[in-house]
Amino acid sequence: MKLDLSALPDELRSPASELLGIPGLEEGAGGLKLTAEKTDSRGLRVERRGDSAVIAYSEPAFFFRALGLLAETDGDCVISEQPRHRSLGPMLDCSRNGVLTVPSLKKMIRRIALMGHNMLMLYTEDTYTVDGEPYFGYMRGRYSHGEIREIDAYARRFGIELIPCIQTLAHLGEVMKWEAYNPVCDIFDILLVDEPKTYELIEKMIRTCSEDFSSRRIHVGMDEAWMVGQGKYKDRHGIEAKSSIMRKHLKRVCEICDGYRLSPMMWSDMLFNCDADGNPRSRYDTDASLPADIHEVPPKNMTLVYWDYYNGDKRIYDGVIEMHQKFDNPVAFAGGAWKWVGFAPLNHYSFTRSKPAIESCFEHGVDDILITAWGDNGCECPFFSVLPVFQLYAEGCFAGDVSEERAARRFRTCVGGEMEDFMMLDMPQLPEGNFDKPTDLNPAKYLVYGDPFIGLADRHIGDGYPETYAKYALYLTQAADRNPEWRYMFDNSAALCRYLSEKLGLALKLKAAYDSGDRAELKRLREGELEATFAAFEQFFETFRKQWYTENKTFGFEVEDLRLGGLRSRFITMMRRIDEYLAGGLDELPELAEERLRLDCRDDGAGPDIHCNRWVFAATANPV
Repeated sequence: MKLDLSALPDELRSPASELLGIPGLEEGAGGLKLTAEKTDSRGLRVERRGDSAVIAYSEPAFFFRALGLLAETDGDCVISEQPRHRSLGPMLDCSRNGVLTVPSLKKMIRRIALMGHNMLMLYTEDTYTVDGEPYFGYMRGRYSHGEIREIDAYARRFGIELIPCIQTLAHLGEVMKWEAYNPVCDIFDILLVDEPKTYELIEKMIRTCSEDFSSRRIHVGMDEAWMVGQGKYKDRHGIEAKSSIMRKHLKRVCEICDGYRLSPMMWSDMLFNCDADGNPRSRYDTDASLPADIHEVPPKNMTLVYWDYYNGDKRIYDGVIEMHQKFDNPVAFAGGAWKWVGFAPLNHYSFTRSKPAIESCFEHGVDDILITAWGDNGCECPFFSVLPVFQLYAEGCFAGDVSEERAARRFRTCVGGEMEDFMMLDMPQLPEGNFDKPTDLNPAKYLVYGDPFIGLADRHIGDGYPETYAKYALYLTQAADRNPEWRYMFDNSAALCRYLSEKLGLALKLKAAYDSGDRAELKRLREGELEATFAAFEQFFETFRKQWYTENKTFGFEVEDLRLGGLRSRFITMMRRIDEYLAGGLDELPELAEERLRLDCRDDGAGPDIHCNRWVFAATANPV
């Protein structure tokens, strides 16, 4: 379809021109003449009649969603949508080694603009520049002031609010490792409450966000500070209830935010981690009573962000949202686009958790929604692999429709790819083929890093896994052809599956040959399958390197060089030791002689797949 954009105001025409190629539109005179009308009625309306079309919109982000909807029409029509949200958008974790480049962020902005998202959070623990703090984000790919401002300005062109998401209590381990921050460290990764230098640092952080981001909202973190008050704070003040410590700290942080005219929000988990008697409680337990004074802990201008990526039962979301609404605070919700458990996403699992969450949010009037895309333990999974989850939320919020059929149709428009193929980027995580009943188990982490000689992951190789991964590799190779713009992701995922297909079969055969004393078989494996596995690993590493540098800054990749480079070295050592053993230079190979045990210490007939999201745990039983 050709569109004539000449009647659009400049603030819409220029960004609209950037979006046209994604759904296959083109700009030109003689095309469908497009006009736009700003309306006070919240939502959007697309009306196409003959050789003209008009888009009515209440805010710019809705205009760009409407542009995508227009691209899907082929004749006269009227489309209206009244969104049930105030703000919607992803939170991208740029603190776990993978720091998206500015061009990658602009590419993400264009995709979510067509979906209709009007908010984007950058999660930066220390990966932003704070003047006067040279070690803050040092060698971590931190964004410069200019980069943040460039991203912010670009997002505003599409009606997207770029919101800083930082940490002002815990999760500052990469800062605390520097001696310069010892005076403000309570314990581990937690700031020292009541220390003046702590609030001097926090003010610098908040001032930076106030100056570099145009948004007047800020996420100040505050999650998972389980050990707050247990280090230097206890030495200075004695034992004090966490709720009391949190109260005074939140008050100070909110006062700083007020000074910069910023509205703060926080992760809410610390408010729900103890019952009325001070005992630990599950955040999802709606029966256990809370401390009597807990509702007075957060200042009234603090938005509480309920995060939940785990539950598939809508009743749990209902109950926990209702607990939040007993506080005299605004409430927001954060769901999850699972990209934080290895080299592949868990889109199927994300869908099963997101659908009931979306329904519960709107039944309870929660209209600020973000979708977290964390990068725990290395950020190996590409950011763009979870675009299907962002699409699902958009359709739920705008159309009240969380069907995969609708999401897939709109995905083709907004992303320029096939959603079914993107969903199958899950394949490395699902060797049992359980796409209909997905879990949060993550073999695409520990099976990749598992030492092929020591065999820590051998007990987690299920029957038929090598053959299954070979089939997956074929599918993903074909998917790369169907999604040419996203080939780098599919190439890497296919190479990963080929590597696992070779490696898992080899691991079991090596152990069996050694245990049976079959030197001939060991020699055959060494000269054939071991060489093939090493070649498959090399191909996987090269496609992974390309994937990383397609999306991210260079800082952080040195960790993968250490991890995967170490694995490469292990292959070389393994070859040498087998050669020495076969030549008679070694009497035994203790690595192959040791009994294989499960990583999760279970021996009760549990299935092979587990949840293990630590590289070092899969790589070695020794300290690193």
